Amino acid sequence: MSLESFKPVEDLVSITPIQCTTPATLPIRFQENQEPIPFYVAPDGKDYLRARHYGGTFCDDPLYNCVMHSHMQLVKRIAEGEELAIMEHDAALINPDSFREMFELFWGCDLFIPGACMEFWSCSQGYAQWLVKLMDDFPYVEEKNGYPEDQRFSGPMGILINPQVFDRPFTGTWLLPSKERVDVDKIVYATHQHECLFARGGMQFDPACKQYYFTKTKNTNAPDYSDVIEDETLEYSASGPMRRDFVFIDE
Repeated sequence: MSLESFKPVEDLVSITPIQCTTPATLPIRFQENQEPIPFYVAPDGKDYLRARHYGGTFCDDPLYNCVMHSHMQLVKRIAEGEELAIMEHDAALINPDSFREMFELFWGCDLFIPGACMEFWSCSQGYAQWLVKLMDDFPYVEEKNGYPEDQRFSGPMGILINPQVFDRPFTGTWLLPSKERVDVDKIVYATHQHECLFARGGMQFDPACKQYYFTKTKNTNAPDYSDVIEDETLEYSASGPMRRDFVFIDE
């Protein structure tokens, strides 16, 4: 279904399916409760540190680790100079015209996200090199710049859109969704990430991509989005995404 949706832009992108990392194939660098245990693990006897690939404050949920590891294998190829985009298995191209316009104008910018989240994205070689260096030695991040001290970074986007936590050494050009606005669903190109996330100026476009969500099988994601599925008055899911991020399939 995803491959079929991208056919209108097959003159721009050639899609090559690959096998993602699974819990069975995820390389493990840190064993359960290996010290030092990150500060975000609650000392209540119930929370604990699970075996995981990434250190520091990265979330230790095995599926999230697999998602990040899968993405990072491709980010490393970008860092080495290969030109490619990363597409998830449930990506849905909903607006070929908008995709084509953004691709032709902004392909090659530091962070290229023409849709709701990480279903289709890419970055510049320099940004990829920074991200690889960060993830190879993911830091412990205490409270800093107003960011909550107990934050677990659960996926790629949380890291990419919160560079202030990691002292990213450069400014750049960004094409990002207006994730911080419930009332505005746009993709914004600007020279500051907050201008994109809050839709404050910049060049604005209709989203080109979203995520297919099968209401019965719930895809392969760990979070349960049943709140926004069952209650259509909700804008946000308790686990983060908004209703507008999905193309719902009732089968």
